Amino acid sequence: APGRRAHSPRCLVVNPQDADAELAQHAAAMASDRKTGDGTGTSRLVRIKGMLCHRGYQLEAAIIACCSCSMGFENMCPLMLKDLTSLSNAEIGVFATVFPAGVLCGVLTTPRIYSRLPSPFHKLLMELGLQGMAVVALITLCWLSNTATASPGSVPAWCFLACLSIAAFGLALNYYIKPGTFCLEWGEDCATASSMMDGAGQAACVIFQLVSSSLFARAGSWSQALSVAVSLL
Repeated sequence: APGRRAHSPRCLVVNPQDADAELAQHAAAMASDRKTGDGTGTSRLVRIKGMLCHRGYQLEAAIIACCSCSMGFENMCPLMLKDLTSLSNAEIGVFATVFPAGVLCGVLTTPRIYSRLPSPFHKLLMELGLQGMAVVALITLCWLSNTATASPGSVPAWCFLACLSIAAFGLALNYYIKPGTFCLEWGEDCATASSMMDGAGQAACVIFQLVSSSLFARAGSWSQALSVAVSLL
C-alpha cells in the first residue's frame, strides 16, 4: 500500500497485518515505559518476551543461526586448504583471505543493488538468488573435497578459493546487512534485539564447530562437515 514501509522480504511468510499489530503493541509498551518512567522493570521484560514471541524475529534469528554455521568456515578455511591442497603455510595464510574478501565485496556491493529494487518481491528474489549461490558453492566444495581426498593433488587450489569466495559473497547480505535493518524496527530495544540475535548465531556456530570436530574425530571428511552446512542453508 502507498506510504507503508515494506518489511523484510523474508517475513513475507508471516501475515503482514499480524506483524504490524505485534510491532504496534511493542511500540505501545515502550511509550508506556516512558510515561511511567519505568524502562527497566517488569515492562521491559514484557517487551523482551513479546520480541521473542514475534514470528518475524524468530525467523530472522533462525536465518542468522543457519548462516553463522556457514560463516564458521572463515575460521576453518586454513585447515581445509592445508588438508586438501599442496599449498605451503605461507601461501595458505595469504589465500585464506579469500573468504573475508568475498564477504567484504558482498557487503559493499549487494546493499546498493538491493536498495534500488522496485518491490519486496524483487528483493526476495535477490536474497534467494544470493542464498542459492552460496548453496551451490558449498555443494561444489563437497564434490571437490571428495575428489581431492580420493586423488590428492588432482584439484587445483584456485577451485577451492573460488568456491569459498563465492559462498562468502552469497552470505554477506543475509548475514550482515538484513539483520541490522530488521532490528531497527524495534526502536529503543534494537540493541537488545541485535544482541540476542547475534547470541543465537554464535551459539549455533559453537554447536556446528563441535559437530564438525566430532566428525573429524570419527575419521570424517570435509565433505561431511560441508554437507551439514548445506543442509542448514
